[in-house]
Amino acid sequence: TPLSEVGAVFIEGEAVSVSDDRLELASGTTVPFDRLVVATGSVMRKPAFRGADVCYSIDDWASAVAFDARLAEISTEVPRLAVVGAGFTGIELALELRDRIRIHSNAERSERARIALFDAASVIGAELGEGPRPVIERALSAAGIDVRLGEAIVSATATSLSLASGEAMFFDAVVLCTG
Repeated sequence: TPLSEVGAVFIEGEAVSVSDDRLELASGTTVPFDRLVVATGSVMRKPAFRGADVCYSIDDWASAVAFDARLAEISTEVPRLAVVGAGFTGIELALELRDRIRIHSNAERSERARIALFDAASVIGAELGEGPRPVIERALSAAGIDVRLGEAIVSATATSLSLASGEAMFFDAVVLCTG
């Protein structure tokens, strides 16, 4: 959804002060707000397992466009997707994939898509703390996401994962969302 459709605007600048309802920029501009989102960005850390360099990611614009092109290609059938990394980005991507598949294809394929979310941690969103975890777990369950926690990945390709347990899993795309 374009930002303008939800009444949001993007303002680039250096904040020098913030109050409960106003942000002052170094340029002297004062920006009133009801809600303030500070998005400083991040850089994905590629995992150390073999093959991580050939997996998809959404870490930058070019990578996200390449993954979306692959998603469009595989959405002609019922896609099987692996999202590696159950932090904020991985959780968000796993929950949004069905909407994107619907755009590329149709509701039936979107609902039937097999989406698995992997993380070596024993809990979902470990770095987010315990507070939001029950809500996140319910959302993932309601969305039909196969959550695979405590899964160490030893190698990958753009379409497969090999787990430390010896299990080999095959997908139409493997996308990294590792912090």
